[in-house]
Amino acid sequence: MRKGERLGLIIGLTVVGLGVGGAVVWQIGGDQDVLPPRASVAALSELGVFEQPGVWKQTGRYKYPEANRTMDFTATDRSYWTLGGRALMQETEYVVDDGEDHELTIKGWNTTSRKHTYTLVTDTGRVVAYDGEWEAMDRTMRWEIMHPTTNSLKMSVNFREVVPRSDRKRLLTEYRTFATVLKDVAVDCIREGDYSGPDEADYGTPIREELRLLGEAGTWSERQFFKSGEDSETEMLIEGRVRWAAGGHCLVYEGVVTNGDDAGTPLLWIKTYDSVVKVYRYAYFSAGGAVDHYVGRWDPEKKKMVWRCQHLNSSATDMSSVIEETFTQPGYKTWTFKVREFGKIVVEGRGDSRRIDL
Repeated sequence: MRKGERLGLIIGLTVVGLGVGGAVVWQIGGDQDVLPPRASVAALSELGVFEQPGVWKQTGRYKYPEANRTMDFTATDRSYWTLGGRALMQETEYVVDDGEDHELTIKGWNTTSRKHTYTLVTDTGRVVAYDGEWEAMDRTMRWEIMHPTTNSLKMSVNFREVVPRSDRKRLLTEYRTFATVLKDVAVDCIREGDYSGPDEADYGTPIREELRLLGEAGTWSERQFFKSGEDSETEMLIEGRVRWAAGGHCLVYEGVVTNGDDAGTPLLWIKTYDSVVKVYRYAYFSAGGAVDHYVGRWDPEKKKMVWRCQHLNSSATDMSSVIEETFTQPGYKTWTFKVREFGKIVVEGRGDSRRIDL
């Protein structure tokens, strides 16, 4: 790899470090008006196969053949363009027989793999990622699970989206173990109106106590310093905001790099707590469409969150990353990160994040 290519990769990876090591809130610099407005249209033509953003109504049913049971439900979707028009974010609130439920999804396009992507965050904190193949003839997206790579679901999932037009779609999902269908889901979705995105003044609240360890929602300013090998240290500034989304089940960050070679690059990440496995989870969405998945654990003695990613999907080679966040006081934290290639540190950095909307 030529030096210029290596430097470009290093700079790109530092954004990963920023997304993880930065505050758990949308980080914003000194001027709170510096963030660009939300995108109103898709930035990539490949995203045109997805449904139109807005307010949607779901009507669906769960069918459990083995138990001879069927459950009907309705839901409301609110979706808008994020990551500078490179991703479609959707928050869903379900109404079922025994109460309410929430989910958050991000759809995008990976410019390297040339595949559509779909990341689901459930109300229990499970994160499932799919790659999609679009079949134009029958206007159907067929999704295949890519993360987790181990079959922790202990079943196969056949997931399809049929989009006959931009204001209609049908979701068909079948969960099975070998020849046995465990659950069959069919959902009809109709667009009911426009939606420009969540109110920037509404930061929400976390739904469970464990989520508070991820940080504070608000407006933040961040500094990052990073270096590769014997190169001199480089500084990067980031600004953004964080809010509690999907009924308070996850923390969503949307921001932008404000100086340097990557100035103007949009940032997006989501953090949550997996209440089943008892770990924290973090998904970083690169501007190129790759999604990196981290697992986090809290060290109560050091008041530190340690995030580990065994394989950076945003890297063309075999790279891993570790980020350590230390919460020193409300509205302020420091952090470090290291990126390794085949076990050798190729990028390392540090930074601090300060909340400025207090």
